Amino acid sequence: MALNYTTLQALINAKYLPVLYNNIFTDNHYLLARLKQQAKTYDERKIVVPLEYGKHTTFAFLGRYGTIALTPAEIVTAAEFGPKMMTGSLSICLEDELENKSGQAIKNILDTKMSNLQRSMQEGLASHIWTRGSALTGTTVYNTIDYLVNDSTSENVGNIITTGTVPEWWHSKRINLTTDPFYESGDSTSEADLLNPSSPVYLKKLLQRGFAKAKYQTGEKPTDIVVPQYIFDMLETILDPQKTGNKFNERAGSMGFTSLDYRQCAIVPDDDMVAAQTGDDDGYMAFFNLNYMQMFFNSGAKFTTGEFTKAANQNAKSSLVNAYGNLTISNRRCQVILENVHSPKSYAA
Repeated sequence: MALNYTTLQALINAKYLPVLYNNIFTDNHYLLARLKQQAKTYDERKIVVPLEYGKHTTFAFLGRYGTIALTPAEIVTAAEFGPKMMTGSLSICLEDELENKSGQAIKNILDTKMSNLQRSMQEGLASHIWTRGSALTGTTVYNTIDYLVNDSTSENVGNIITTGTVPEWWHSKRINLTTDPFYESGDSTSEADLLNPSSPVYLKKLLQRGFAKAKYQTGEKPTDIVVPQYIFDMLETILDPQKTGNKFNERAGSMGFTSLDYRQCAIVPDDDMVAAQTGDDDGYMAFFNLNYMQMFFNSGAKFTTGEFTKAANQNAKSSLVNAYGNLTISNRRCQVILENVHSPKSYAA
């Protein structure tokens, strides 16, 4: 049976790509799975996100016949992000076609190729979003955590300023554990200090500080805490269920992930976070409020495949699977990252 590529393209779009999209954002990578839960669609040239930072000029204490502004005076009410194209390729060579002519054989080889494509796109995106450095490595790449969650006065996240520096209310909170005076008598690169209750960098104290920083003047606690596996395993021995209640977070557990619970917030390990480290002592503990972090996809390119075409110099036909969108943020000041915590890269690698 000759392979009909038009039928094959329709089959992939109808049967395989919904599964691929679901698996990319739910299988093995907790942060991607959480972002998928609130993914949105758009159909414009730019992704425009209303800001939610709680700074308003439409509030005042009034005397008799006093007046109040009816129109917000904020200079910025929305951030805009450029969509980026994420692409994977699917190829079928002439040999594959000649050796797999039955319907079942075609299905088997397609199952394998789509599974490989899923893993490739999943790993590519999961590792990319943890790329280090507040400046993006290129204008065509998806936004990263370091780009969205930083305290730089010059990094124009969301294109909210035309001149001057980034306003303070649009900064995230980054705490360098090796230079912050609060931790002067502790060593965050020492396992002994991380496990010592009398040390200022005792892991439970770091959880408390991250929580406090995240909800300062907002009252909104983090929804998720993402840490290296090494830190997660030590926290597992520290968090006493007799004092903290259920040791495991039910929401993350219902999604199929192993997690810890701290003040009704999921603590989860992330290997891609560790892979992005440059050494053993520059690990992160990230406190996210994912209510303000959204992934957008264009409705016309939300993991869709194009026509199979043959290259002039190759006995193969290829199709591209595209997803057009980006990772955005609408409130940066409730996002916190503790930097430079001990996290041996070889611990789980």
